[in-house]
Amino acid sequence: AGIAASAAVGLGTALVLWQAQIAIDQGRRADEVKNFIASIFQRADPYHGALASTSAVDLLKQASARIDEIPAHRAETRVELLTLLGDTLLRLDDTGAGEPVVARALQEATQALGADHPLTLQVRLLKLQVHRWRGRAGQMRAELDALMPLLRRHGQARDIVVGLQYQAHAALDEGRFDEAETAAREALALARASLGESHPNTAYVAMMLAQTYQYGIPRPAMAVQAAEEAMAIVLKAHGEHEMHARVTDMRHILG
Repeated sequence: AGIAASAAVGLGTALVLWQAQIAIDQGRRADEVKNFIASIFQRADPYHGALASTSAVDLLKQASARIDEIPAHRAETRVELLTLLGDTLLRLDDTGAGEPVVARALQEATQALGADHPLTLQVRLLKLQVHRWRGRAGQMRAELDALMPLLRRHGQARDIVVGLQYQAHAALDEGRFDEAETAAREALALARASLGESHPNTAYVAMMLAQTYQYGIPRPAMAVQAAEEAMAIVLKAHGEHEMHARVTDMRHILG
């Protein structure tokens, strides 16, 4: 009994120390990311040699090159920063600059962290966005088929929601409205349960579900009900900004 108790205490102590180390690593990574982002904007200071015409995209492109300054053993930090930069460039509609950053993030994540690491899965989700914006429907579909089982086994709830969102997008783009509705409905249920009604991702997948009725086989009553529910969720997420783009989009769908 004494040996068993000692083993239990030792195991418990090891578990606590392991969890503490994870927390320390995550805190260090968060600080590194914060400091790196701050340094990007410091580079825009004309007193540090920046040109007055330096744009946000220019700064992000410069930042991508500076990631090489981070030691290779800080792989998670490097991948997280590359993912953030790639995502931001894509949001700024610079797919040409964003795609190689995403490709670099995916290469480093796969080699250093493994194919099923949460950060690798997040980069692969971003790669889906690149495929969609580049019009590569076949590549997007193939990547979705390979990625979704991994997300369901290893991904966080938010990542599964995003994966289902892309499934709905792909199905809508190819005119498979029943499949789009199924994916959007599952995404909305999961988002509501894990993220809450007022989360931006919940609002987005609610809009996706409404769109499956907007473009699919006419079912007026169900379409209006889905759009009204989505409008309520979007207002919870973005209602404080009446001119938010997503509110405007949702008003158009409801109309």
